[in-house]
Amino acid sequence: MRDRVRTALIVFPVVLLAISSSYLWPVTLLGIVIALLGHPEVSEMVSGKKYLIPVFGTIVILIVSVLYGIDRERLHRFIQPYYWSAIWAGLTCLMPLLSRFRDRRKIPFLESEYASTTWLIIPIICMFWLHQERGVVTQVWNFKSPLLLPTLPTMGGDIAAIFVGRAFGSHPMAPQISPNKTWEGSIGNFLVCVALAVGIATWIGLDLPTGLACGVAAGIFGQIGDLYESYLKRLAGIKDSGTLLPGHGGVMDRMDAMLFAAPAVAAVLYLMTHR
Repeated sequence: MRDRVRTALIVFPVVLLAISSSYLWPVTLLGIVIALLGHPEVSEMVSGKKYLIPVFGTIVILIVSVLYGIDRERLHRFIQPYYWSAIWAGLTCLMPLLSRFRDRRKIPFLESEYASTTWLIIPIICMFWLHQERGVVTQVWNFKSPLLLPTLPTMGGDIAAIFVGRAFGSHPMAPQISPNKTWEGSIGNFLVCVALAVGIATWIGLDLPTGLACGVAAGIFGQIGDLYESYLKRLAGIKDSGTLLPGHGGVMDRMDAMLFAAPAVAAVLYLMTHR
């Protein structure tokens, strides 16, 4: 637990500063770091090999970021979250299939690389969309970024799940996938996600129904993401996706909930505010 807290105290301020910057480049840099460090972990879970240089994903992130700087309005209209979320959902269903066939070599390694890279990149692009959703801000800092909607609730929900699960957990949620998760911890996670999302929505100027909808999306899909990665790790026969973050495991062990929550929250926010 000490290592987990120490790592969080280092990582959380960095992430919060990137999100709170009005400029796109800190979030771009954060996305590239996630792609560079997280993709080898995804690759190992899916194909059994580490693809150490995710050139494809890094180029996509840079292109999207540059285009945002050149013509933000046109690209912002193009990146409609519900459309990209549907593509991402299809890839999410494909990933376990790729993992199951990896030892049989029925699916080429390169195809699994493109699938896993795209699966990782789409949530990052949704994060870009959320970061820029409030329009151009003239100040250096923007502490009312919609990107807070999936970020803080998933972090807070994860913490709540640990403490509620340890204090009251007695009913296993998915013992074959993740033995330590309980329904009590899951409920605590969900309630904290909704409460934080409503508070953040009020803070950034959104109405109550939008805050509730985003909180429900983060609370449900964040936990699905956690279970999903645990399932992939089970298929791959590994305990953690990596060892980079002491107390947490790998980058994907920390990002699993966010990768599911970001597309879901972005789609909900788009549908609720662009009617």
